[in-house]
Amino acid sequence: MDKQVQEFMSKFGHLGDKDAPKLYRQFIIDEFQEFKDSAGTLGSICEAVDLIYVALGYILAHGYDPKVLFDAIHAKNMMKEKGIAKVRKPEGWEPVDPLALTESARLQ
Repeated sequence: MDKQVQEFMSKFGHLGDKDAPKLYRQFIIDEFQEFKDSAGTLGSICEAVDLIYVALGYILAHGYDPKVLFDAIHAKNMMKEKGIAKVRKPEGWEPVDPLALTESARLQ
């Protein structure tokens, strides 16, 4: 997926553009509003995909590898436990260290 988003970003001159992170942040805000305003399941699903698309763009605009970030967050989420009516963090929970994670996810 991120290769497709990179293709989009390249087509519109967003890759390497210093203003791209700000632009993609606004895209996320706009797409989230469209998600909230969407009618029906299919509309919501399409808007959810748009949210994923622009979120990947935001990560790429900052120069990070979305897969590395996703894999680390997924591994941490899998450590959570099932609670009553929700997923809960186990005792002693430590969130992902953003600095360490972003260092490992920096695109070359």
